Amino acid sequence: MTGNIKVPSVFLNAVKSQTKQKEVQEATAISTTASGFLHPAVDTVYLPDSTTIYKLRFHDRWLDLTGEIGKEPVINYRFTDSIIITAYQRHKKTYVDAYSLNPNVHLTGITALRMINRQHFSIGPYAGYGWNGKTFTPSVGISLQYSFIKF
Repeated sequence: MTGNIKVPSVFLNAVKSQTKQKEVQEATAISTTASGFLHPAVDTVYLPDSTTIYKLRFHDRWLDLTGEIGKEPVINYRFTDSIIITAYQRHKKTYVDAYSLNPNVHLTGITALRMINRQHFSIGPYAGYGWNGKTFTPSVGISLQYSFIKF
């Protein structure tokens, strides 16, 4: 869902479908990559059938990793991340920034979408001058308006 949004309604509908929320008006998608090096502790286990198994383990704030390399290798891991998203307005434009607290994660893309429900018609009070067929006179009342420009 990240990257350039060619069809905003498709992106927003996908978010609504996945979150099961029909009233979604804003969505932010972030893509990341994680890379780095780790030096796991290695234990060698010799089994009775002359098989050697190497057990690996590594733990830090962002990654828990355990594994065995032997007849049937397996690696278990749990990756943790915290992504901070900020949204702000400058010069009537909305900007979205994000960063990861995990030093091994690099944000590769961020896409933000805000759907604005523009209502062109409105009903409201009216005060001004109007033509009564003979002359301009002050008038007040309720009017139906169509907005070309909103500010």
